[in-house]
Amino acid sequence: MPDLRTLKIGFVSGSANHNIVKKPTSVRWLLVLLWSFAAGLTALTWLHVSQLERDAREREIIAAKRDLSNLSRLMQEHAVRTLHSADQVLRFIQAGYKSVGMRLDLNKQIDLGVIDAGIFNQIGVINAAGIYVIGNQTVTPHIDLSDREHFKVHLKDTGDQIFISKPMLGRASGKWSIQMTRRITGRNGEFLGVAVVSLDPAYFSQFYGELDIGSNGLMALYGLDGLARVRKIGAENNFSSDMSRSPYFNQMVSSMAPGGFTTRSVVDHIERMYFYRRIPDFPIIVLAAIETRMMHMHSDSELTALKTQAWLVTLLIIIVSATLTYYFKSVLRFVGAIQLAQSKIEDQVQQLDTVFQLSPGGFLSFDPEHRVSFANPASSSLLGMPLNALIGIGEDDVERLFGTHSDTGQPIISLATLRSDARQHSGTAFRKIVPPGPLKRALAIQMRLSQSASVSQILHLRDITLETEVELLKSEFLATAAHELRTPMASIYGFSEILLQPDTDDDLRKEAAEIIYRQSGVMVTILNELLDLARIESRGDSDFKYELVTVGGLITDIAHHFKTPANRQGPVISGAGLNATVKGDKSKLRQAFLNVISNAYKYSPGGGPVQVDIQTTSLDGVGKVEVSVRDFGIGMTEDQLGRIFTRFYRADTSGAVPGTGLGLSITKDIIALHKGEIKVQSQAGVGSVVIITLPESS
Repeated sequence: MPDLRTLKIGFVSGSANHNIVKKPTSVRWLLVLLWSFAAGLTALTWLHVSQLERDAREREIIAAKRDLSNLSRLMQEHAVRTLHSADQVLRFIQAGYKSVGMRLDLNKQIDLGVIDAGIFNQIGVINAAGIYVIGNQTVTPHIDLSDREHFKVHLKDTGDQIFISKPMLGRASGKWSIQMTRRITGRNGEFLGVAVVSLDPAYFSQFYGELDIGSNGLMALYGLDGLARVRKIGAENNFSSDMSRSPYFNQMVSSMAPGGFTTRSVVDHIERMYFYRRIPDFPIIVLAAIETRMMHMHSDSELTALKTQAWLVTLLIIIVSATLTYYFKSVLRFVGAIQLAQSKIEDQVQQLDTVFQLSPGGFLSFDPEHRVSFANPASSSLLGMPLNALIGIGEDDVERLFGTHSDTGQPIISLATLRSDARQHSGTAFRKIVPPGPLKRALAIQMRLSQSASVSQILHLRDITLETEVELLKSEFLATAAHELRTPMASIYGFSEILLQPDTDDDLRKEAAEIIYRQSGVMVTILNELLDLARIESRGDSDFKYELVTVGGLITDIAHHFKTPANRQGPVISGAGLNATVKGDKSKLRQAFLNVISNAYKYSPGGGPVQVDIQTTSLDGVGKVEVSVRDFGIGMTEDQLGRIFTRFYRADTSGAVPGTGLGLSITKDIIALHKGEIKVQSQAGVGSVVIITLPESS
């Protein structure tokens, strides 16, 4: 088998020979002139069409820019009137609260016509502690708004700047609102609270709905943070879409002058022409846009007719040129056939090269002196040597690169021996290299002898580390399971033999029967746990019956029926999450929590309380139920902690603590199928805490 480089050299040489056959010069130039003329005539036709199209598009763009400019000016004036009206209310509330404090009666001012509250969901005051204390609607005394952005921003900024929030669901009004706020500052500069006006976003969207700019036209108010306060596309309203990723956003923020641009939206990916205006005195940008497809719709029918005519002219040019070309084809067929064959050969060389370059297996080709003459990138990775350094090394160096030696100091594989085997088996031999001791990398090596003068042999290398590890793990698991079952089986067998002896007294018979009973229970436990593991691995949660489970009630029931060791009190259950619920299989969750509580007693033989704490938390807005089971027992070392979920592993190997070493492995699988997480923290001689986290459900 020749190597890749030899093949490529041969193909390239053959290609050069084929190029001896050339097209007749006169025929070639005649075809060039013919199709050049056809191409030029076609190009002139389409250049004319293109110019007409550009002119039409330019007229449409100018008209659209004018319309968008007028529309954005109208939107700006509407927004300015609205925002100034809201700001006047804010300043009135500021002055009134500083003057009379809690005696400020906003409803009275509305009734007197001092405040026009028609466009506001709610107006009021948030005191310095973040409590909503005054409003034009009934205010619950304990509405805490201290976590709201429109309150917190004024804690940091002591100035009198107005803040306009993104739309949010009002905690006081219960409606979607844009919160406009100003800081209320006392005479001595102290922070008294925040004046707040809740604008209804629908006030803007209803106004925009009266302006028809197409189903995908856009009218919006954006804050300088890039978030939409109001965004209307056709009949659809949208709040809080983010435009800050747009490449034109900084241009809109930094310039007070109006401007426009055309781009594809980062929100819905529709291409539009945009026109924007900054609103003076307010951190708001008015944005109007029309879909470019709709903008060009008016001239599309005319352009379609024009292009149809151009296509007919083009087709006529092609037909005439093709008819003339037909008469010259017979002269070029022989040359074309040769070139086609050459192209196929070159494609095959390229494909072969690609196979070797991208193959996950390594390929090494050896010259007649048994030195590496070719290596692909995968072989460099598998042998841990740069590709250029592999070329030219001998068999001894390759054997050393396999990196594994026997006890005698000799390489674990000999390429000479492999070559001898290949001669006896139709030119092919196969070996596996599995390093002794801790598994690092296992390789499968296949040698194929070559009959080529330039190539003596080719090696194919394949990484079989993963499948070797799987085989080892399977063997270890079966050996461990057999060992665990053999121990109780030996007791059952031995004491059964005692029972069969006719001279065995009653006390010994009773003791033997009890031991047989206990060891049978151990075997049943191991088999049940092995079956649990097998069912979970093969079926997942298909056997689970999901329902709402109250975590505190489930653990309390477990503690009530749990048989504690002598002189030990039951688990101490506490926490704010006793009434929290999760969605899960009640029997499987019972099994998981019982395993953890049982382990807490087993591994704290010296006594001490077992504490169960149930709390609710939130991560990224998702509620979680966290159950912590703590003991004050023997604890674990860092090495033991790293193997705690390994099947059949027990931190105490003395036999003093009963168990199979499968409980926590099963528990981890059960919790994982409930989309939860289990963690263990421990310190030798101090104790352990097992933390189970599950998604909260209501």
